[in-house]
Amino acid sequence: MLAPALRYLPALLLLFGCATPKSDNDRDRGQLVLSAYGGITNSPSSDVRLRKPGGTNLTIENVDWDGKDFEDPPFYGLRATWFFPRAQNWGVALDFTHAKIISDTNQVTRIRGTRDGAPTDDRRTIRPDIDAMELSHGHNFLTLNGVYRWFPKGERDRSFLGRLQPYVGVGAGLAIPHVDVMIDG
Repeated sequence: MLAPALRYLPALLLLFGCATPKSDNDRDRGQLVLSAYGGITNSPSSDVRLRKPGGTNLTIENVDWDGKDFEDPPFYGLRATWFFPRAQNWGVALDFTHAKIISDTNQVTRIRGTRDGAPTDDRRTIRPDIDAMELSHGHNFLTLNGVYRWFPKGERDRSFLGRLQPYVGVGAGLAIPHVDVMIDG
């Protein structure tokens, strides 16, 4: 329900950037910073539970996940940060991150539990129990963050092109997973 609305996020960030207030006095004006980024996903192995009618209740142990971060759709994020006019070290950020993880169902792992009512405990591929298992349309995060930044050498000049400006933030938000699992075709 929320995921289709996220496609409008870049337009909202652009609109937010165009709506920044103007002032003749540079000290009275806040600062909007728009950011786009990419990265690499590192997801630890995890157990997967499969329950199906007819007596199937399996635990698939230590399933490995791969980010495939530079394949379509890539790992990316968009951020809009507003730094306050009167407290220029402080700001708020709206952040959207799209990450994904995909499991190779041909990997060999331990599978235990019951399959069609019969006990099982063996090492084999995840397939044919699960044909495909991925969050390829994303494990999406939408967060609102408080941000604090440090100015180099105590400067208040806001033209930081070519300069390092460290910042730290903390926030909370929504995790919006889009899970795709194919079982029995």
